[in-house]
This record gives sequence, C-alpha cells and structure tokens, in this order.
Amino acid sequence: SIIVPVYNVEKYLPKCLDSLVNQTYTNIEIICVNDGSTDSSFQVLEEYAQLDSRIRVINQENQGVSVARNVGIENSTGEYILFVDADDWLNIKTCEKINANLLDNDLISFNATFVSKNKLVLGIKKNKSTMLNCGMWAICYKREFLNKNQIRFPQGIKIAEDSVFKCQAFSQTNNILILDNYLYFYLADRENSASKVENIIQDDIETFYYMIRQSWFNNISIAKQSYIIDFWIKSIGGTLFNNFIDINQVNIDILASYIKKVEQISSRNNYKLKNLKNLKIFVILIKLHLFWIYKDIIRQLGKHLIVLPYRKILYLLKGGK
Repeated sequence: SIIVPVYNVEKYLPKCLDSLVNQTYTNIEIICVNDGSTDSSFQVLEEYAQLDSRIRVINQENQGVSVARNVGIENSTGEYILFVDADDWLNIKTCEKINANLLDNDLISFNATFVSKNKLVLGIKKNKSTMLNCGMWAICYKREFLNKNQIRFPQGIKIAEDSVFKCQAFSQTNNILILDNYLYFYLADRENSASKVENIIQDDIETFYYMIRQSWFNNISIAKQSYIIDFWIKSIGGTLFNNFIDINQVNIDILASYIKKVEQISSRNNYKLKNLKNLKIFVILIKLHLFWIYKDIIRQLGKHLIVLPYRKILYLLKGGK
C-alpha cells in the first residue's frame, strides 16, 4: 500500500503519481488522501484514478498531514506500507527492490536522493546506527507491526510529526532490514513547503517534549531512549545550522533552556549523548558571533561569505572532535 497525503500540490502531483503507477512491481494499491485541497489537486487525482484502478482517492476536509496519513493506514490492505509525499517521487523499481528483499521484517529502510534546485544530492547511506537520520518516507513498514503496536502519526503538534512516528516505530523492534539502494526522491526546496515554518527551533523542541512524555518512550530500554534523544539533539542542531541567519535572542534562550533540561534528563537516566556537547559548542559560537545583531547584514551580503567558519561547526555536529 502506497499512501499519499495531498494538499495543494497540483504542480507536483502528476510527477509523483506517474512514478507510482509505473512501478515495475505492479501488485500495489495507491491510497491518495486529499486533505481539503483548494487548488486542482483533487481533479488531478480523479483523472488518474479513472485511468488506473489501483488508485483510491479519499476526499476529506482539511485536518492536517497526520490525520491524512492515519486515514491512509486505516484504509490500507497491503502487507506493507510506503508513505510518499505528493511533491516527491519514487524510483520506478522501488516496490520491486523492496518486494525482492522481504524477509518478514517489521521495517525495511532504504536511501533517498535529495533534489534541490533541480540538482541531485545523494543522501546519507544508512545502517542501523544511522537509520533515524533520514525521513520516515524512506522506510517501508509492515502493516501488522504498525497496528499491533498502535503506531500512528501524532496530532496537535506543529512540526516533525513524521520524526515522532519514525522514532516510535524504531523503538518497538530490532527486526530491521537496511537496503543499499537509493529508491526515493525528496524535493528539498518546494515553495510553501510545510517544513518552512516560523519558530522552527521552538516547534522542534516542543515536539521533543511531546515525544518523551509518551508511554511508549518510557517503556523502552535506556539504550534506545538515549539513542532517540541523541538523534533529536542532532536534528535540532541541524535545524539551527540551516537557519542560523534567522536566529534571534529568543531562539537562543529557548535553546539554552532545552539544553539544560536535556542535561537534567541525561543525569537522571544515565544517557550517553555524544551530540549534546556539540550543540552547546554551537550555541556558544553563535553567541560569540552575535548573529541576532548582524543577521540583516549577513542576509544582504549572502550566506556564502561566512561559510568557512561554519564548516567547523558542521563538522562538530557530525560528531567530529
């Protein structure tokens, strides 16, 4: 079952759907959940559904991407589930490659190619220690596993609902297969993308707090808790690096409070968090450069003028010494 949440993506939808209906492995169903689009997305879906009986279109009022994906899960019948965002697309051999490697795994993870300004950039090659570094869409999920563990996308949070879903799935199994294939194309710079939100750092941190309060998180081993928290620290560090021009004093204060909270949690539970030190160094360096004062000048001059000193920061975020 391939689940596609759809909201105002008329420009990108045909390319996505073409990559699905042309899969070399054909025993699939394509569940498209139109989440109250106000453009012609629904009409595009209807046209494709008339041409291919494997496409099922569910039309609903706008309720957000978490609800749309959950509706897709509830209406799926396949043994395995793939999620594809409507502005992304699959390699036409994706389902064939996955099906050829099915060994009753709960999760089958693979690599993704990032597309930015029409240029292809290969993503991070994954193993089990780096599996959380890529999006939840680069994972195929066994439907029985999701239902048995009541794994669904959380509602009521502003950002990173897919990361919470991915972390919950990862925490519930060790039965994971990693494929060494690039099977997903992720469009990294779509206009009006839902990932481009105000106060992205604060939203990331609030989502982190939401996650660690969930019963599933508190019922897993300390080692997995530590690994997931360390992943989240690195993710927030990456957000910080990618948006440093827009960082202000409020963001820094929020981040400092977050670091203190994580240190308390770590001390209480004996977590091993290698990325926490890197995040603290990053915050100190930002404070020394006073970016909240100079951000307008930096924005006008261009980010490329200050790339060099931040290569060291990026190196630190990746675990360098």
